[in-house]
Amino acid sequence: SKAYRMPIAEELFDSSSNADVVNIGNPDLAPESGFFHDISLKYDLPEGYIRTTFFYNNIEDEIMRISTVLDTGKTKNRIRNIDESETLGIELVYNQDNILGFPFALNANGTWLNKEIKKDSNGGLLVDAEWLRIPKYRAHVVGTYHATEAWDVITEVNYRSQQFANADNS
Repeated sequence: SKAYRMPIAEELFDSSSNADVVNIGNPDLAPESGFFHDISLKYDLPEGYIRTTFFYNNIEDEIMRISTVLDTGKTKNRIRNIDESETLGIELVYNQDNILGFPFALNANGTWLNKEIKKDSNGGLLVDAEWLRIPKYRAHVVGTYHATEAWDVITEVNYRSQQFANADNS
C-alpha cells in the first residue's frame, strides 16, 4: 500500500523552552510518503491458529525527533526529515484456547524487525543507523486460566531488546 503523513502542528511550530528542555519546531518539514508491503500466512488449529507475517516498508521524508543534551544539561529536541528509511521484519503469532482439553489459553507473539536509515542528506552521519526507540526483537506471551465462567487468571511476560535513544545509536 501507499501512505502519506503530514507533519502535525507541534512538529512544525513548537518552539518552546523550560528549565530542562528546548523544543525546536521545523516549518519546512515535508510530508512522509511510504510504500508498505505485508504478506501473511495463517494455519488454523482446533480452537486456535498460527500466523506468520513478513513485512517490508520504505518511507521517504520520514519525520524524526532528534534529542541532544547540551553543555548546560538541557535537552534540545529538533524535528527533521530523514530522506529514506527501510523496515524489514517478520512476526510470528501462536494463539490457542483449551490446550489439551484444559481451560487454559496461550497467546504468544514475537517480532524481529530491522528499521534503518538508508539516505540522509544532512551530512549522511545517520546512514545505516537503526531508528530511534525501535527494538530489534519483541516478544509477548499471555497465559490465561479460565477458573470459572466469570473469572480468569492471567499471567503475562513481555520482552524488548535494546533500543537506541540517540540518532547516532550511541
